[in-house]
Amino acid sequence: MNSQLKHFAIFATAIFMFGCGGGGSTTQNDSAAAEVSTSTSTGSVNTPAYEQYVVTHAMQLDSLTDNNNTSDLDQITAHFNDKRIVQLGESTHGSKQMNQIKTRIIKYLHQNHDYNVVAFESSMFSCNLKLETNIKTAQPLLTSCAFPIWHSDEVLELFDYIIETQSTDRPLKLAGYDVQFSSGDYPASSLHDYYEQIITQNQLTPSFDLTTHLQQYINTGGAGLRCRDNNISDNEQCEQFEDAYLDAVASLELITQYFESLGNDFVLPAAIAKSQHFRLLMLKADIEGGVSAGMKARDTGMAENFITLAEHMFPNDKVIIWAHNFHISESYPSQYYQDKFMGALLNDYYSDELYTVGIYMLSGESGDNNRGPIPVTAHQSDSLESIVQATSLAPLFLPLSKENQSGNSDDWLHTQTRAKEWGQGNTELVLSDSYDALIVIETSSLPDYLN
Repeated sequence: MNSQLKHFAIFATAIFMFGCGGGGSTTQNDSAAAEVSTSTSTGSVNTPAYEQYVVTHAMQLDSLTDNNNTSDLDQITAHFNDKRIVQLGESTHGSKQMNQIKTRIIKYLHQNHDYNVVAFESSMFSCNLKLETNIKTAQPLLTSCAFPIWHSDEVLELFDYIIETQSTDRPLKLAGYDVQFSSGDYPASSLHDYYEQIITQNQLTPSFDLTTHLQQYINTGGAGLRCRDNNISDNEQCEQFEDAYLDAVASLELITQYFESLGNDFVLPAAIAKSQHFRLLMLKADIEGGVSAGMKARDTGMAENFITLAEHMFPNDKVIIWAHNFHISESYPSQYYQDKFMGALLNDYYSDELYTVGIYMLSGESGDNNRGPIPVTAHQSDSLESIVQATSLAPLFLPLSKENQSGNSDDWLHTQTRAKEWGQGNTELVLSDSYDALIVIETSSLPDYLN
């Protein structure tokens, strides 16, 4: 399937879901969603054999933070350093140790294996602009791009590194692919200045009033947020959103088509406008169908955004994705969600070019999207966590085979097995279908938040 057809197929899926009443994600004031599913049963048995499989195949991580002695990373990255796209997940957004190991791996992959782009589960609008505006210090770069859940010392270390590399012959590029606005510095209203600057700098003369059409979208999106967050189906904001929705979609289509017609130099402004289509879909689905409905449109939009970035803005680069396990999973369990999410859509597109690493924790606590502590609960038998915990090997890296091997020691990787989201809710998933490898850390603690 060629690139144009693949893009059309993904976008058409989102439109179909909207027509059927699906699509979108719930957020906290347009911030990252709390993805969690729960279940209680599993087909996994024979725990001793499963524990032995981990002992035989896992590779221990010597450190979560050491950037000097990297012999352990030499060993694990041999499994994926030839892949174009590496996805690094996390079972929670608020873990100091998950932030640390991801930062360590990203630095290593950039220095040793030519991965030149890091793409965050944060705003496509603000993240893709910030290095272009010549920010010279890391904290403003971080807070202008990423959701506040990642405003921590551990992630700041990565952004310090990003700044340092800008003066080298191989800078680490920063991107975002979320349809939402992740920074208070760059809300929807700042789209005005962005597009006006592009028009002025390039002496463009659109045949329509761009400001009027942008305001149509901004007002409609604002009403949708207020309707959703107030959880009132018949208030004035909900009526305003419903009445203006189709006009806002038409305005975004006009802006998108205009910049697409200008060619490759205007890929980003066209993509940002198209991304707002998915944000409207997400808001509408959130209001009408709730969390699971909203997640579909958000993830479809994130997949579309990422493919646009990778194929048109960074076509010759190897890319690392930073996101929740839910979003990167190549095959999220269908008993919870019937539609494909970002990781599955990217797996359809990139196939063998994609390598996906799920990251889990055994004990401690993590932060929710409001930075409140979530304790890791006791593990049920035959779960991923209980199997790994029995080996006392964490932190570790466990590569997964897509094919079930002879004997029964790896059966738990190829059948429904429990694994925790946010340290509490048990999700049943086929681990080998969802990921190419797992990282499991021993103890998680709250990030060292910046403010």
